[in-house]
Amino acid sequence: MSVTKTKNGYHTTINYQIEEVEGGFDVESVTIATENPISEDDYGAIVSAIIRAKFSSDEVEAIQLNYMESKTTEHKNKFAQLKEWRAMAKSKAKEVLESLK
Repeated sequence: MSVTKTKNGYHTTINYQIEEVEGGFDVESVTIATENPISEDDYGAIVSAIIRAKFSSDEVEAIQLNYMESKTTEHKNKFAQLKEWRAMAKSKAKEVLESLK
């Protein structure tokens, strides 16, 4: 996690997936802009930012509706992927906030 102070607040960059690859690392990250240093109050924003890094709001809505309406294997698999990603996002948000203590 890195924090940059700006004239309008803070930009906090959170690395949520780090994978060692030949010659270095492959890193997935998101940056969250806040008026104050990141805190427990920003849990939802962290989770949402990580989810939105992979799934747009429209994609989430489509996945949920398709799952509820048809429950084909394809729709079940996509819904399972969304749930898994959301669980990872929540876990990473908790980890980030725990590191602030």
